[in-house]
Amino acid sequence: MLVRLTTSIVIFLVLGSPFLSPLFGDFAKKRTTFEFVEKQAFDLSRKPYKAPKSRLPDEFLDLDYDGYRKIIWNPQQSLWREDNLNFRLEFFHPGYLFREPVVMNEFSESHVQNVPFTSEFFEYGDLDLNPRRISRRAHYAGFRLLFPLNDGDKFDEMLSFLGASYFRALGQGQRYGKSARALAINTGLDQPEEFPIFKEFWIGKPEFESVETRVFGLLDSESVSGAYQFDIRPGKETFIDVKAVLFFRKQVEWLGIAPLTSMYWYGENGGQALNDCRPEVHDSDGLLVESESGRTWRVLANDGRKRTYTHSGEGITGFGLMQRDRDFDHYQDLEAWYQARPSVWIEPKSSFGEGSVQVIEFPTNHEFFDNVVSARVPAKMPNSEEPFTVEYRLRWTNGLEASDVARVISTRFGKPVEGKAGIQFVFEFDRPGEQASWSADAMTVNFDGLGPAAISDIKIFENPLNNRWRVVFLVQGTEPADLACRLLHNGDLVSEMWSYPWKPN
Repeated sequence: MLVRLTTSIVIFLVLGSPFLSPLFGDFAKKRTTFEFVEKQAFDLSRKPYKAPKSRLPDEFLDLDYDGYRKIIWNPQQSLWREDNLNFRLEFFHPGYLFREPVVMNEFSESHVQNVPFTSEFFEYGDLDLNPRRISRRAHYAGFRLLFPLNDGDKFDEMLSFLGASYFRALGQGQRYGKSARALAINTGLDQPEEFPIFKEFWIGKPEFESVETRVFGLLDSESVSGAYQFDIRPGKETFIDVKAVLFFRKQVEWLGIAPLTSMYWYGENGGQALNDCRPEVHDSDGLLVESESGRTWRVLANDGRKRTYTHSGEGITGFGLMQRDRDFDHYQDLEAWYQARPSVWIEPKSSFGEGSVQVIEFPTNHEFFDNVVSARVPAKMPNSEEPFTVEYRLRWTNGLEASDVARVISTRFGKPVEGKAGIQFVFEFDRPGEQASWSADAMTVNFDGLGPAAISDIKIFENPLNNRWRVVFLVQGTEPADLACRLLHNGDLVSEMWSYPWKPN
């Protein structure tokens, strides 16, 4: 069992335990700080990359998805349970796809201790395996934090780190959907993508009645090592403040800062699967980018091709993959609850510097593949001569605050009526604030960036059934084009930019 350290037994452990003495001899002086982890990352970067080696018996490495799911955490073993804290800590068993050993440490103001693997934390169901064969040095695959998000008497999983540098979080009433990553390298290029991994964590034990905690992570890969700090504050919206210092062994071709990974199979803009009763299946329906020039809503799509959209506007102040559609009737899925998938909004705490926001969309024919990646991409790739520092905030939310700017609510298209050529688009903006009283006669549509596409038959009118602006137009062309437009009221811009990747049939 893991020892719950107190001041009275720290001296005994340090002096009397050969297993823990080296650990405490080092940490008692340095404590667990960001600078301590940063030093480890720097030291790693001065050496050739060495991939972690699994210490699991083959029978655990060979588990399939169903077999791995049979291994469950025993909730009676949750760390901090006996301390009546607002958080509880649990670990993921290694095996199946999660083979890299991840070293786990717990720390507080008064102590730090390694958490070696023990099979006593888990239940193995009817699996014909011998967990006693697993070495304590096999470590864990990841960890999760529990918090009473929705009911003061029930602890809900609200954060998990599992696999490479992936992590997910939840706010109140939300269901797991998209994932964040610490770093993305060479995503979508004509070469293998590199997946940095967290090889060690230090998980802060919160103070009594505290609703915040801190986690440090040591990242490593062939190209880079890094120190990460995550300050976690769960609630109706869950906030995670991230600070990182990266040390590059070599320059990479493409780097994604604050990357998000999501799934878009089909939605109201077409592509519904045959023989599927659900009208829409997606974790996110758009990329939202905010800059000094306003907001842009990039509609996600899945039309059988890989696409990359780059937003290079000046003064980008935030971006995120959003699930804007919250209507259950649009999904009709009582198991997946797509209407409750969180949006994730990212704001720099210090400037991201020059660069762009990119979203890369890969084709998919099912919902079990995350096929959308967004990230902040620096204009100049970091090099091995100096450290690269970033600070940003992740906000797991149901949506941003209302504003006086009209937002894109829906996008549809199909064949036009009356035998006209081309494709007819029909999309709608909401009408916030005083826009609800404006007349459509004073509204116009401003198109931008049409490329090879031709636009005609533009109409804008009020939809009296939902109090929205409806925009209708025809598009013709033989080559793919990025369509974009905004609404104007008496010549003044009054909406976010609608952006869509159109592909002719």
